[in-house]
Amino acid sequence: MKTEEEIINIVRNLPEWFTSEAVKQLKIDLERYSVLVEKDNFILGFIVYEIKNKKCLIKWAAVKKDIQRKGLGKKLIKKLVDFCRKNKINQIEVDTLAETEDYLPYISTRNFYHSIGFKDINIIKKGYPDGSDKLILRMDL
Repeated sequence: MKTEEEIINIVRNLPEWFTSEAVKQLKIDLERYSVLVEKDNFILGFIVYEIKNKKCLIKWAAVKKDIQRKGLGKKLIKKLVDFCRKNKINQIEVDTLAETEDYLPYISTRNFYHSIGFKDINIIKKGYPDGSDKLILRMDL
């Protein structure tokens, strides 16, 4: 199975976080941006990112459902941090659903990013196409 197919399958198996529209966008973004993966025989997790103006922007990140909460997400972020430091990139940013939105799965997403050193930077009201609020988080390296 190709890398792209494995990544799409991970996302399809996480419907609490990713809609069918998100899957369509991810397919486009996999062609457009860089991808970092963690794998065994198959891909276990991934980060899709872009380097822009000496800043790393995480576009997508996910870990297979059955192995979440086992340190793989932290391992992926560490790989990304190491890459950024090596390339003199001093910030990583990610956006996610803001806490102003009452949707339970994203509590764990925000908690994950906070636990590894990301700080809340801004909330953009109606920042997503569906009208939900977007939280911007940043890690300074």
